[in-house]
Amino acid sequence: MSLEEDFAMPKFSAFLFASLFAAGLCVLLLVLMVASPPILAQSLPNAPDAPGSIAGTVTAEGGAPLAGIDVDIYQLLPYGGWSPVRAYVTDAQGAYEALALAAGMYRVGFSDPANQYGPSFYAGALTVGGATSIAVAGVDVTGIDAVLQPAGAVTGLYSDARPLLSTFAYIAALVREADEWRPTTQRLILETGSYSLTGLAPGVYRICAYDWYQDPLPHPSVCYDDIVSSPDYAQAVTVTGAVTTTGIDLNAGVEGDGAAIGGLVRGASNAPLANIDVWFESWSQPPTGFISPTTTSSSGRYEVRGLAPGSYTLRFVDAGTGIHQTQYYSGVTSSPAATIVRVERFEERLDVDVTLALGGILSGTVRVLGERPSYAMIYAEPRESIDPAIPLYAIADYQSGAYRFLGLPPARYRLMVNASLNGHMFSGVYNGPAADEDGYVTVAPGAILEGLDVNLGTGVYDGEISGAVTGDGVPLSGIAVSAYSFEKNLVVTVPTDAQGRYRIGGLQSGIYTVGFSDPAGVYATQHYSGALNLARAQFLFLEFVGQIANINASLARAGSLSGRVILDDGVPGTFHTIQLYYVRPHSDGFELIDLERVVNTDSSGAFVVQGLLPAMYRVCAETRPYISYQGGCYGGPLLVHEPGMSQDVPVRVGEETTDIDIYLVTMLPEHSYLPAVARQ
Repeated sequence: MSLEEDFAMPKFSAFLFASLFAAGLCVLLLVLMVASPPILAQSLPNAPDAPGSIAGTVTAEGGAPLAGIDVDIYQLLPYGGWSPVRAYVTDAQGAYEALALAAGMYRVGFSDPANQYGPSFYAGALTVGGATSIAVAGVDVTGIDAVLQPAGAVTGLYSDARPLLSTFAYIAALVREADEWRPTTQRLILETGSYSLTGLAPGVYRICAYDWYQDPLPHPSVCYDDIVSSPDYAQAVTVTGAVTTTGIDLNAGVEGDGAAIGGLVRGASNAPLANIDVWFESWSQPPTGFISPTTTSSSGRYEVRGLAPGSYTLRFVDAGTGIHQTQYYSGVTSSPAATIVRVERFEERLDVDVTLALGGILSGTVRVLGERPSYAMIYAEPRESIDPAIPLYAIADYQSGAYRFLGLPPARYRLMVNASLNGHMFSGVYNGPAADEDGYVTVAPGAILEGLDVNLGTGVYDGEISGAVTGDGVPLSGIAVSAYSFEKNLVVTVPTDAQGRYRIGGLQSGIYTVGFSDPAGVYATQHYSGALNLARAQFLFLEFVGQIANINASLARAGSLSGRVILDDGVPGTFHTIQLYYVRPHSDGFELIDLERVVNTDSSGAFVVQGLLPAMYRVCAETRPYISYQGGCYGGPLLVHEPGMSQDVPVRVGEETTDIDIYLVTMLPEHSYLPAVARQ
């Protein structure tokens, strides 16, 4: 049978062949199974369905199905904690089913959006942290049911006696599950006054208020009734279904069952110090929350009551005269070395006394060449290693440029300054009369050194480039001399004077190049030294307070070229950019050098390029950025921006080569002529 005949086999013949093949394969498999050892002949267990699922029903007490109950599926995250991954709503029979669950540990929560029934987590927990985990591994887990009870509520008044924290707070109902207190329901309230926690499942709770800017747990500000130590000591509040429990008032800022820390602050002469700020830092795990700083009285005493039991370090800052060093209790300048004060419930530690050592005060102003900087930072670098309790830097005042260091530990300091003006950065050090020969200022105990002024920028703008421009052996006046940065950005352009000389001053240190062009177009544009473009120009390196002279140029007589850019239907090619390439012959052919000149067409599509060295050029055009692109070159293929495929354009001394028209069209117009090509 030929190949063509084989493919032309009737359909029923192919089907018969396949059927006979399958039957033979079954017989072969049966023979192999009979001949195999008994262990291979045993049947394998059924493979589990994958992925798995969780299903159940939600009812009220008595068994009535609850429709419209929110069911949330939580999954254990790799780094710990439970995150909601699915949300469902029970149907008319109270049923739900969560399909397509990957292998993992899950927990399920049930809540009534109408708050008629209290929330619950499987099996009977009030928080996700106390719920029972459900393992899903390619199986359908059923019977994850819930029985919801009518919800109750708690209401009361919230007040805050602390002056800095008079409004925002979380109010939460806590239960203890898995050996820790967890919120079941919490509300953010924006002002003091009445509050209400609704939709609570029947149970026994602790009602607490927390500072709004902290995580709600585990930093209680106050729990019912006036408990600031821990929910462990709070009064239990029993919530009954369909009943509102009233009068659960929360009064933040009270002493309650808290502790007290206080003492006396003295100076070096043992006299009491007023207006010393006392800051508390909690070292408890977890921290006990934010504590408002307090200030010593006229008698030097301070006292903070209502502290949650825990461990604290105390920092003392001279907010009055500023002459005393910032210190930690007791007598050290760093937090890790501080003595920890530990207090229990109702404990009073009123003997935490300190004596502050004298420091020094340094002040002055920062200027940049006499101008107020937009920003300035002053760093006090100590000669010897010290461990101060304050940062050794100061930010100058924006309005005045003034700076001030308070409570500096006695030592020798170098004042280092970084400032900004007009977007430029300036650096320097104080080297005035108060500095020694090494540039350090000595701060003695109790020293007040004023007038440490720093004026930056001296020498920064003293860079200068100068030279002369000639043509045909005579000085050329009015030649535009431009300085460019290393990034090829124009810095400034100045004209030569009657003697052909120029001077570009006020330059910062850096790397520059210089270009020379004749606005009249009589002489050819060039760059230092003799380069056709910026990329090939010689770099000039200006060091600090540097001047470079004799950057001269001798310009050659120039020619020019002109033409138009023409689009379809003779429309002028406005907003087009012209590129010119110098044709440089060499032994292997020629090299095209981009002149990097910026020339644009006018409203009629016309362009003129002056100041060109007598030579051959290639001329191309393209649309400006952000406009639908078109490009092409003179004498080249239509709409192909490739100077290597275009026509040479001659430029002669003192002449203008005209009619260099570039057609950016799909088809040339009927009456148009390509440039003539000389016979070889």
